[in-house]
Amino acid sequence: MDMEKSYCTLPRYSEEEYREREDGYFQLRLNQVAHVQVDLSHLPSNLVYDQHYRIALFILPSRCTVELCSTSRVRLSPEEFVPCRLPKEFSYWFQQTDVPKNVKNNITVWALDDMVFKVEIHILHGLYTAYAPLFTNTTTVRISTPSRTRTNTGATLKGTPTRQLSKYVSFEERKIPMDYFFVAAYYYADVNSISQALNMPPTYSAYERGRALIMNNRSTLNNEVPTILDNYADVNVGTAFWLMPATTADASKELLDVYFETFHETTYDPTNGYVFNLEQLALPYLPYFSNCDTFDSYIPIWLFLEGDECELPDIYPKSWFRYKFPALPDLDDVKVVGPFSFFEDPVADWCERSVTCHYEEELSGQDNTPRWFEASTGTSLFQIIRTPFNYHQYTGRAQTGVSRNDAGGGERISFLSALSGDNFIAVTVDHSIGDMIAGCVTQCFARSYTLEIAYFQETLHTKRIIFANLVGDLYDFNQEDTHYELALSYYPLGFLDLIINFAYPLSIFMVMFVFLGFLTVLVSFAGWAICRATTLLQNPPQIKIISMLLLTVPPPLAGVTMGVAGIWFLTSVGNWFVNGMFVTDPNSPE
Repeated sequence: MDMEKSYCTLPRYSEEEYREREDGYFQLRLNQVAHVQVDLSHLPSNLVYDQHYRIALFILPSRCTVELCSTSRVRLSPEEFVPCRLPKEFSYWFQQTDVPKNVKNNITVWALDDMVFKVEIHILHGLYTAYAPLFTNTTTVRISTPSRTRTNTGATLKGTPTRQLSKYVSFEERKIPMDYFFVAAYYYADVNSISQALNMPPTYSAYERGRALIMNNRSTLNNEVPTILDNYADVNVGTAFWLMPATTADASKELLDVYFETFHETTYDPTNGYVFNLEQLALPYLPYFSNCDTFDSYIPIWLFLEGDECELPDIYPKSWFRYKFPALPDLDDVKVVGPFSFFEDPVADWCERSVTCHYEEELSGQDNTPRWFEASTGTSLFQIIRTPFNYHQYTGRAQTGVSRNDAGGGERISFLSALSGDNFIAVTVDHSIGDMIAGCVTQCFARSYTLEIAYFQETLHTKRIIFANLVGDLYDFNQEDTHYELALSYYPLGFLDLIINFAYPLSIFMVMFVFLGFLTVLVSFAGWAICRATTLLQNPPQIKIISMLLLTVPPPLAGVTMGVAGIWFLTSVGNWFVNGMFVTDPNSPE
């Protein structure tokens, strides 16, 4: 009996529960963000970072090769460790010695896949072991989750989408609610017209210590931390970014699986095997905008739109109805404007915020193609997919583990492209203010940008982006000044704006067309009836509408039928070859 009791008290990995040995580990799902603050402002100045102490961040899953030494101080052959024994690299900004560490250090850990991480303080010099109590309880972690792009709050259990956690994070692959987030589409073909973004995502072995982006979260009000620009040669990766990482497609597939890579379009063909391709990226952050306060080189789209810093605009009178609710209202206060909510305005997420960024391009030089801040009016910098992605669509994996059929995030982009180009909302440049300044073409820099994103609150739980543009302002020619302000205006559209932008389904516009037609006929009939009732003629002329219709309707009806029949036939045949069916749903594609 005692033996059975002792056996039952043994912990099992298959039974997920808190373990004392796991104290200090934090779990992050894909696209979750952990704001880590390490308050070292009380440390004496004689403690030098990276000489006497350092901050270390370890991530699981990870795998890396480490060279160790024997007890006789002989270097051994490199050995692979799973998980990696080395801490994750911090951003270039944080690593610089000009950046003080005896302050409140704010670090952002952005998970690009399911993971767990732990923050440690290492004392590197034996003489300073007595200072260990100074590092106790200095770290706080606050985790944020994408929850407003498509919310499951208030939904029934049956109507809540779920997925399984990665087996490297959860032994039993526990089911969790599905998170949704907006994604930007970035294409290799755009490099021929606009210089490539400098904040391209790390790939392959860059994630050997964990698939996460570590960002230096500097506050605009924190004057203690200087602004450090990335080394231009390091961030200007060029078109080599789009090339196959290994000499063969099979070897490249091994790298994709080892590092859980999602930035690719590799497919498997039963005849030819693996086929590597990379011409489009599904980016969860805004390209081009880098070295920004709060976000460093990567601005997560969902965090930019859902952050606590969001405010309402201050340009409306105090009686404006929207001021009764916060910028990000509670679900109970959300008001949807449907197709029959005539001339009404919604109550939904509204985000006005601004961050300070810095150009990382060489402002004193030029490029073979216009750089993003030199783009002319109407140029598309990138595209935002109008409906949010989930885990499987972003990773291109049917399950959380790797498999032969993993196609990366590019697979979903190709699928949406085949459905309709309307799925992609181009972020177009408005350079009209710069056009009014003589010579403001190249090496002319805007000091203020407004990223305007308008969306349709379809239901209490879902959103769909309608249009987006980037407006530049306050231009000058100062090549020494790198700063600019990036403002966000993210708001829902009202009834009239939704009608103007054709946001409702086709059936609604057909009903409106018929209704307006009947209304026109009714008004015309009322006018005729008034004239008939007030006429002084003894024998007023008859309306004879049936005779008129018999004369006027047949010719145009026959002409339209003859013209449309051929077009309809060719379109149906072409649709059958492409989609395997003669007729598709003309309503808004998914």
